[in-house]
Amino acid sequence: MLREVKPEEMRVSGWVISFRARVTLALFGFFVLANALFGTIAYRTLAQASERAAEAIAERVVEDAADLYLSLAGATGETRMERLAQQVGFELLEYVDGELREGSVEELVELGLYEGWMPLAQHRLLDGREGIRVYTATSMGRWQYITAYRRLPDGDILGVQIPLQAGAAAIQTSDLIELMGFAILVGGALSLVLASMAGRALTSPIRALQVASEAVGAGNLQLQLPSTRADEFGAVFRAFNRMVSRVRRARRQLVRTSRRTQAIMDEAAVGMIALDPAGRVIQVNPRAEDMLGSEVFVGRSVPGEGPLGEALSGWLAHFLAGSADQADVE
Repeated sequence: MLREVKPEEMRVSGWVISFRARVTLALFGFFVLANALFGTIAYRTLAQASERAAEAIAERVVEDAADLYLSLAGATGETRMERLAQQVGFELLEYVDGELREGSVEELVELGLYEGWMPLAQHRLLDGREGIRVYTATSMGRWQYITAYRRLPDGDILGVQIPLQAGAAAIQTSDLIELMGFAILVGGALSLVLASMAGRALTSPIRALQVASEAVGAGNLQLQLPSTRADEFGAVFRAFNRMVSRVRRARRQLVRTSRRTQAIMDEAAVGMIALDPAGRVIQVNPRAEDMLGSEVFVGRSVPGEGPLGEALSGWLAHFLAGSADQADVE
């Protein structure tokens, strides 16, 4: 049954993939997956860090703006929001009863680029609670913002929009992303090298065993595999060496037996020929060659020349074609 079992070959577009290639690809895929997972986690961590940095900036800005708000109550010329925005360096919005009343950039307010009402959930949280800050993620076009809201002493609500890019700049995200990209590229290259080395380490013992088996099959019974390995392949190599040693001893015993048989046949006074199941000559003594009147070659059929050779070869052909274990003829 075992001789009928054939290992399946992996093929891709008609090309056979070797065991070493499969091991290398599997290991490379594992390393690449690990790098991709690391890159994803690192990128999400940086994104979250950028958002937290933007919230910290928004908290500081909205507190500074709240502290300056009452001091600019009598401002003339520029609006109070414009003056506050110049002081804190970011765009500001003012809400009354949840409705947008004023912004530091009036043109943007008039164009309707800002939401006319602040989010209901944040408005309820700030209702009657002076000094409390809440945050929400907003967007304007492709720009993402963290908006912080704070209720002022006069009951109005101050809003400040901080771009996420500001948070990213605060933690130097671009440098970190470049460093992370370089690390991923280096990791991919190292993954390929490590996968190749691991594939070679796994397949080289199997290749050595294959070459040794072919050499033994060709008749080289002096071959020995290194048996000093401490891993599983060491046990396989030692078992292979024991098998070769047994085959070598059996071959020596067979040679001795064959020589002894040949010596006995050479001294016999009668003609003797030993044949294999296919009728080819294995051993022959000189007396048989004298009787046949021609030279008999080992590995060939009995010659059919001469009266005796013709009769003997015909009788052998009839005997080998039958099913009898032995037969006599005179």
